[in-house]
Amino acid sequence: HEDSSSCANRAVSPAIATKKHTVIFIDMSIFLILLILYAINHYIIIFIMIFTFNINLSSIQWQEIFNIIKKYEY
Repeated sequence: HEDSSSCANRAVSPAIATKKHTVIFIDMSIFLILLILYAINHYIIIFIMIFTFNINLSSIQWQEIFNIIKKYEY
């Protein structure tokens, strides 16, 4: 009787072990995907900021900015 139970335990334990490993692996992969998405998102935001800043640089009325700077200086 003991032999059959130990055999059953032996059959179950590897499955549990592999299940734990796959769960850990899935967690890690999700974490990495989120990290990559966050990094990409960050670069997109930076790129958009630079892009819009460049557009603004070409279309800014510089005189208004200089007037504002002069106001702060006085």
